[in-house]
Amino acid sequence: MVKLLATVFILMCVIGYISCTHCYYCRDSYSCQFPARMICSTPYCFSVKIRGSMLKGCTSDKYVCDKKDNMGNFLDICEICEEDFCNTRKLD
Repeated sequence: MVKLLATVFILMCVIGYISCTHCYYCRDSYSCQFPARMICSTPYCFSVKIRGSMLKGCTSDKYVCDKKDNMGNFLDICEICEEDFCNTRKLD
């Protein structure tokens, strides 16, 4: 029974990670697809970045992003509340 629960949890984490490949930290604002929504509070995915749009609830500061997507490309903009995935160089 314990092994089954552990397997389900690990599976949820993996699915959540795949579902939220473009994720970054944003306090009090996240939007992930099920089942990733259930584990958005884990290190796997705090928030999802939708290309071409900005999530509400983030700070207006825009940093150069050091986080790469699953294809190895740098994400366009990190609009974040903490500097976990971004360096301190603000965009002009």
